[in-house]
Parts: sequence; C-alpha cells; structure tokens
Amino acid sequence: SKVALARFARNRRLADAVAEIVPGSLDPADVETNMVFADTGPMAMTPLDVANRLEGHGVGASVVSGKVRMVTHVDIADEDVETAIAAWRAVAAG
Repeated sequence: SKVALARFARNRRLADAVAEIVPGSLDPADVETNMVFADTGPMAMTPLDVANRLEGHGVGASVVSGKVRMVTHVDIADEDVETAIAAWRAVAAG
C-alpha cells in the first residue's frame, strides 16, 4: 500500500541518516521493518543515555537488546523524521 511504502521510505531515511551521523551504529540494509535499532557503542554512550537525550529533543526512543530503538508509526510524518535526525546530530555532537 502507499501508506506502507511511505512508512518504509521514512524509516530508510532515518536509518540512512543515523548511519551517517554515527558510523558503525547500524547498517541501513538491515532495516526491513518500521523499526530502527542503533548501536550506541561508537558514540561512547550507553543506549539509555542516548534514548534519554533523544527524548530531551522530543524524539521517542526506547532501549531494546542493548540498542536504541525507534519506530516510525503510521502517524509519523516526514517532518518528524527530520526532527529525529536533527536530534541524533545534536546528541552525537555532545
């Protein structure tokens, strides 16, 4: 469906950006659902620290299996993805 394709495109945009901002955090090719899992090891921060900092920028995230998990729900718009990307940039910059 168009909705599913749009969600996948948003998720891929988010995954591509996080992979660029934090090299080694994830392989965008591994992202096949509406969830992005990022390893925070390359940032020298715990997943909980990163999730909390993202939350401080208005971006919802959780910790699952030692990684930061973000989900592009059906109500997530392009602008929300850009907000998340900006938040990742801010968190990665310290």
